[in-house]
Amino acid sequence: MTYAQARLWVGICCVGFQVLLATTALSTELPERLVPALTARFENTGVSTFVLFTLLAAMLLPFDVFGGYILPRRFAHTGPTAFVFALRLLRGVFVQVIIFTASFALYGWLGAVWGTASVLSAFAATQLTLLALQRHVAGWTARLRTSTRTSSAIPTVMHSEDTGFTGGITGLPGWDRVVTPQAWQETYSDELREAAVIRRQRIVTSGLRRRGVMAAVTWNTVLLAFALGLPGGGCESLVALANSFLYFSLLSFGGLLVLPVLSRRAVFAADHLAAEHSGTAIASQLAAHADQVPEGEPLRSVQKESIFHPVPCGARRRAALESSEPATGGFWNVARTVLFCSWAFGGPLSRSVHCNIGRPDLWVLLPTD
Repeated sequence: MTYAQARLWVGICCVGFQVLLATTALSTELPERLVPALTARFENTGVSTFVLFTLLAAMLLPFDVFGGYILPRRFAHTGPTAFVFALRLLRGVFVQVIIFTASFALYGWLGAVWGTASVLSAFAATQLTLLALQRHVAGWTARLRTSTRTSSAIPTVMHSEDTGFTGGITGLPGWDRVVTPQAWQETYSDELREAAVIRRQRIVTSGLRRRGVMAAVTWNTVLLAFALGLPGGGCESLVALANSFLYFSLLSFGGLLVLPVLSRRAVFAADHLAAEHSGTAIASQLAAHADQVPEGEPLRSVQKESIFHPVPCGARRRAALESSEPATGGFWNVARTVLFCSWAFGGPLSRSVHCNIGRPDLWVLLPTD
């Protein structure tokens, strides 16, 4: 079994565990019994919410250890010591739980006073706020260091100890900021690094990224609207919000299966935009380099990729570049933007997928093309 296959299985097990946990909790009416007990003990709904999210984080701890510590060492990848890994993980979990608790406190107050519409509006606004602050949230969560002070026209360079860190594009549409990893300074030639930056800038100017952000925020908001309306769900109490969170977890699982195809289309389109500017040979080199960053899997089956991988493998990207039919459309990075935006309602699966499980450096800026 390769490193990529091992990570995939850990991610599948973690997501499956959460789906099973949510299903069991809903079928046994666990929130109706657990939440009042916590509220009575702590006499504060905010503290009770904090404890609930902390308990969930504790249940995910074995998967974090496998994904972030055991597997990298088992497959001879460089990784942190146990102490450093524990500190990084605790830091990331604490920041997440604080954000989750604060958002639930807001929704609980709004739901009790103004009802469902106000909660959905606040949820959409919270997602946009997270996107606007994405680079800062990444720094709080994983202490990613900005290596270069830049103007808005020059990419931000961020340093991460995680070899899977790829940077990305942050900020709200219209205020987009390209983020590149410090590792590119050593692994990319000047020509290739310039082409990679231009490729991301073209993703912005072409509208691919704007469509991806809009689709992600809309998708999550629609899912939450469904979750709030299901039996036992709602926003008038912490029990109702807890049930809605469980429903949202199950609905979000569907997004993991549906959205990757939209992300892959946008990757192919971005590759063609890169080829128009830098040439097919350079665009092919970028696709080949991308395979080496997260897990080193240059070829995957169509079936596995269609379900689990929003970024196509390098071989398929190079084949698409050589096609006479230029790729168009798609919603850039929508599958993984949805995961980060879901932090606005507890982010049930945001740190459980195979690409970032146990790796806090990748919880906010998930690996991308």
